[in-house]
Amino acid sequence: MRNRNVRIIVEGKDRAGKFLDPRLCRVARAANDLLAGPSADIGFLHSTLCQNFLPTRRLPEETRVWECTNGNSALQIEAGSAFDPRTQKWREMPLPNGSRARLALIHLSTEAIKQQSPVIKPNRSMTAFLKKVLNREPNGQDVSEFKYQLSALGTATIRMASSGRQSQGHIVSDFDLMWLSLAKTRVLWSAEFVLSREYWATLQKQAVPIDLKAVTAVSHSPLAMDIYLWLTQRLHRLKRPYTVYWPVLWRQFGRGYARLRDFRRKFICTLSTVKLIYPNARVSESLDAQGKSRGLILKHSPPPIPYNAKLSTDV
Repeated sequence: MRNRNVRIIVEGKDRAGKFLDPRLCRVARAANDLLAGPSADIGFLHSTLCQNFLPTRRLPEETRVWECTNGNSALQIEAGSAFDPRTQKWREMPLPNGSRARLALIHLSTEAIKQQSPVIKPNRSMTAFLKKVLNREPNGQDVSEFKYQLSALGTATIRMASSGRQSQGHIVSDFDLMWLSLAKTRVLWSAEFVLSREYWATLQKQAVPIDLKAVTAVSHSPLAMDIYLWLTQRLHRLKRPYTVYWPVLWRQFGRGYARLRDFRRKFICTLSTVKLIYPNARVSESLDAQGKSRGLILKHSPPPIPYNAKLSTDV
């Protein structure tokens, strides 16, 4: 049965007839559609990148290294540089960040799994992907920012560690250099990306299938995207209830928050949105004897997309 509140939000107005935030309406529409089951829009991302996340926003230019840990899994990203043949100088690229960088990672991984090839021609599929995730025709600024984040990912050195094993290098090992002037920003661009041998080999074994309709519904919020990706790869693997305490979640998700209580408030609010697009997620707060929140209780839940469909489904 469809939730009445969700139906009202889908219609774009509250009970008093006041227009609602379009982003909230987009989430509600996706939630409404997902009540009937998973969508046919399937994407993929490396399991390590579903547990450790990029910066949520652009960092100061002098910040060249970003780290994130989650138990035995860890991610370190070092911003790269690219040679500009016009100036004959190396130009520093920023750390990949925000929703667009996350979507770019999903795009590269999805295309590689779909084509079963580490060679990706982004221009061939990028516009269609952006139209799908933005739910509208992409404009010049959309394309420019997406290309900029792809360029940042292409030049960055990314180290991933899991259960004592470490890999390092570039997600993208080879691409042609082209400097384009787009939206007042010179953007490094390539007609072809080649995933590194190491990343492609582990991606084939550790690709997590994700519901693109759900991810794109919350693409206005990097934190919501991260929570959704984390729960997608985590919940179905649990054999018994597991409690994650707030200090642990703060280290994993809350690098931008100086105080734990501020992070906790934001996380709980965002989690309520994520649960709309992952309705089968069994997640609740863990309370102590005084009713104070200690963290989250995670319970086994079916994944949004069945894992046995990931290589046979047309994404």
